[in-house]
Order: sequence, then structure tokens, then C-alpha cells
Amino acid sequence: MYAAVEICAHLAARGWLYSPSGAGYDRLRALLPEDVFAWLEQTQPVEWAKIVKPSMSVPEQVKAKDQLLDRLVKTLDLPIDAGGGILNALRKGFKKTPAKFSMCEFRPNTALNAAAMARYEAVRVRVMRQEYYSSKNSNSIDLVLFVNGLPVATLELKTDNIQSIDDAIAQYRVDRDQKGEPLLGFANRCLVHFAVSNNEVAMTTRLQGRATHFLPLNLGNEGAGGNPVNPGGAATSYLWEQVLQRDAWLHILGKLLHIETRTDIDPISGEATKKTTLLFPRYHQWELVTMLLDTVRAEGPGTGIWRCTRPGRARPTRSPGPPMVWPPCTTRTTARCSTPSSWSPTGPFSTTSCRRPSRGAIFLQAVACRRELHRRSTRNEGRQLAHEVTQRCAVTEA
Repeated sequence: MYAAVEICAHLAARGWLYSPSGAGYDRLRALLPEDVFAWLEQTQPVEWAKIVKPSMSVPEQVKAKDQLLDRLVKTLDLPIDAGGGILNALRKGFKKTPAKFSMCEFRPNTALNAAAMARYEAVRVRVMRQEYYSSKNSNSIDLVLFVNGLPVATLELKTDNIQSIDDAIAQYRVDRDQKGEPLLGFANRCLVHFAVSNNEVAMTTRLQGRATHFLPLNLGNEGAGGNPVNPGGAATSYLWEQVLQRDAWLHILGKLLHIETRTDIDPISGEATKKTTLLFPRYHQWELVTMLLDTVRAEGPGTGIWRCTRPGRARPTRSPGPPMVWPPCTTRTTARCSTPSSWSPTGPFSTTSCRRPSRGAIFLQAVACRRELHRRSTRNEGRQLAHEVTQRCAVTEA
């Protein structure tokens, strides 16, 4: 398949390991043992030696490795709210008495810690093509993504001149029965499943047969759904060029994926129902966070006030309140911002003298306007908002 070859070649040239087949994959454990061992031995040799002792014979070392994998699998198979699952393993590690292992090192905030940076550079991100994942049938998945031997995502690829994204979604719903398949279980192995065509991307974090719900992971096309035409390749190339870029992908896994556990009370019976959801960021939410971080890195802290719905709390896949940036004042430009008090970071805000907003600030203000317009349009307040948007931020030279 051309799309699979293109994706794998792109990733392999940019820091990913590439397996052209499913060789080495453990179907029963749903792991890639050699990558697990390589990561642990390279980055945590002291802890590794507590389990796989140099004094052991070869058969004893093989047995010790099997026991280590069994302990890792037992941890992964625990309920998510009890500390199980891939995401908890990546972020918190696991224990095998008398050792404690980390299963990933996410990018440090600074490069001052050389040891942490070395561990981050040692993280083994791998794309495996045409993986026969089941011990019960001959089903295969086009691409599976691993981090240090742990499967984190699957991709089903379709070419639009033959099939569409709907065929990929139907394949997940009908042919990817998660029962008895550890790779497809909710969050205990893969965290997200992508249905990908030349023109669109959809994703889900929970496979439930025909009840599986997919969300679009598209750029949007001039206010409509889908993606704009890409003269240089597939319209969905942003998925492997941006989202799956090594640093970006590890940042999503380390910071942006969120486990939400909610308890709903039936108003009639009073019965409590507990529901756990794994939240994966939509493209524009990921892009917004990335731009915020890039702006802070470029301009430094203290250059503005950033605000979401709840200060100090990230909500990666729930739409936050309009984030705003108010740059520090200078005498060169004047920005007149007639802003409703509910949008203001510190209360009522009318007029201030500021430097010309950065590109990131302008983007944030546009996002805020669009979100508020959508919210108010459902309450017949579009006309009022349209007037506010036109008065929002008229910047003139002093």
C-alpha cells in the first residue's frame, strides 16, 4: 500500500525505528519484548541487574526476562483507575521486586539535566507494518506504533480512489473485535486508533464493536469539514508530518492525553454509574497548546496573561474558555479592545496601550471569537457577538 510505504519512510527518516513486518511481536502479551528489554537495560542498568543478574546462566536470564514481562503485563491489565494501562505505565513505570522501572522518559523542560536528556534521546519509538496481532485469527492491522515496546496506537489506511475513510471505520467496528484481543482493549494497550484516508482522518480511544464512536481529526477546510487540498501530497500528511513527529508524539503521550473518571447518579433510582474516558486532543487543541508553548519559549515568561476556563488546569479535549493574551504595554502602538468582562483575564477590561500583538496572540483571539460565536449562535446571540467581534481589537499606530 502506497500510503503505508510513504508514512513508514517518512517516520524512519526522522528518528523512528521501522519494522516492515510483525516479526518479534508477542501476540499473547501484546508487547514487543526486545524493545522493552533494550530500553530497560540501556537506561536503567542498575535496576535491570537486580532482575536479570549477570551471574545467572542463560536459561535463568531467559526465565527472569519472562517473569519481568509477566509482571509488566499484570500491571497493564489492571483497571485504569487502579493504576493500570499503557498511559500509567509510560508516565509512572512499574515495579518488579526488588526493582522499580520507568517505561519512558519525556522531554525535560530544560537541557540542563544531561542524564534526563540522554534517556529522552534513548526512547524507542517504532512503527510496525502489517502486524498480525491475533492468536485466534489471521487479521492484521496496517500500522501499529510502539514506545519502548509498548503499543500505543493503530492505523488503518485506505486510498480514496479504491476505498474511503468510512471503510476504515467500518473495519474497526466490524472486523476488529476487541474481546480477547489485548492489543485492542481499552487503554490497557493501544491508546488511540486512527482511521486514515488520503483526504480525512478520524480517531477513537475505545473500540466497542458497532457502537464505536469516531471523532474527526481534520484541519478543516475554509470553515467546512475535511482538509484542504495539499499540492505536495496527501491532504492528511499532517498526521505523520506533524502529529507523529517524534517530539510532538511523545509530548502528546506525556502531557496531553487525559484519563477522566466520572460518576453519574441516576436521578430516579439513585444508582451510581462510574465511567472512565480516555481523552485524546483534537488537532486544533493540540495546535493551540503547541503555539502557546512555542510563543512562551520564544518570548519568555511574563510577557502576557494566559487564561483558560480553570486557571492552572489543562483540559486537553474539553473546549476551554477563550484563552487570551494581553501583551505588555509600550508607547509605539495602541490597541483598543472592547472586551466583555467575562472574557477578561482579570475582570472588566476596556482600553489599554500595548505593543502590536504577536502572531500567536492574534491566533488566540481569533480562536476565542470563533468559539464564542459558535456558543452564542445556539442561543440566538450571534448579532450581539458580531458587533463585539468588529470592536474586538482595532490596532493602530500611535
